Amino acid sequence: MSQFYERIRYDENVNFIKSKPGHIEIGEDGRPVLCGERTIDREIYREPYDLVVLATGMQPTLATGAPEGISQQDEYGFVIDDGGQFAAGVASGPIDVALSTQSATAAALKAIQAVRAGN
Repeated sequence: MSQFYERIRYDENVNFIKSKPGHIEIGEDGRPVLCGERTIDREIYREPYDLVVLATGMQPTLATGAPEGISQQDEYGFVIDDGGQFAAGVASGPIDVALSTQSATAAALKAIQAVRAGN
């Protein structure tokens, strides 16, 4: 994701807005119109775009301290598998719903294998 961001962040046709989006309307020309409040200057805006992507920044819950029993975390606070704990979904990093489902299945299978192996 960071390579994609680095490639487009200075593109004059791409506009990143840190804001509290209120709603999206369909303009007279059929394009989406994003309405909300900019976080930096608290200015209310209503602007048409060709495409609107709403994205939420993600901070792991463990970034503020791991609960007892969580033995391994990466530098960002996400859980690392250690043979006895198996991270699934967004506990292992920022991923989408489809990958989260696959991750949960993989973690369940790893846990079953560990129990059967006597770990």
